[in-house]
Amino acid sequence: MFSKGLPELRKKLKPIYGDALNVNAVFCQGHPRAHFRSKASGQTSCEAGDLLLVVHQRDGQRTLRRRSLLLQLKMVDKHSFSEVQNELYAKWPPFEFRYEGRIAAHKVLGKEHRGAQFAFIDKHSGDIALDRRPRKPPMPAKDWDQLLASELLLMLTQPNAGGREFYAHPSIDTSGWSSVIWDLLQWESELCPNIVPSNGSASE
Repeated sequence: MFSKGLPELRKKLKPIYGDALNVNAVFCQGHPRAHFRSKASGQTSCEAGDLLLVVHQRDGQRTLRRRSLLLQLKMVDKHSFSEVQNELYAKWPPFEFRYEGRIAAHKVLGKEHRGAQFAFIDKHSGDIALDRRPRKPPMPAKDWDQLLASELLLMLTQPNAGGREFYAHPSIDTSGWSSVIWDLLQWESELCPNIVPSNGSASE
């Protein structure tokens, strides 16, 4: 879906935005994992997400918007969910990314938010519905209230809507979210070289 759809989206956007808009998708399924202490099950871990979408629009050297959306993908007919994943996205306890010997500690302030959501795929219609904290999958419908396409459109067209903002330098983001996004991007940097900060580091 994204291997074909994302290049097509870039192709259609280029006549409008030129090189001022970057849209990237990073597949992070299985790695890195988020390790944390669960209230229900003690020390545990789960996937941070399956897919990370990022949008970066510039006006010359000035950034107009930088938005992120981390997705945990599910089929719409799936009736069981990982309580560990639910707890991570609902409460954001302190956690660590661990991958290939690397460890990065994170603390995201607040609870569930628009930057990390569950995405339910309807294999019959091709629609993808979003839910921040699912108790059961949304019912397939001709017109879902919250579609991934609508969320991505907001990320592309609105400066402060769709997904969640992240900053070029995580140190200025007191919420902790920018550090999470840059670690995911940094560890998969070969897939998205155009949105790494000018100093090439996510830790400044």
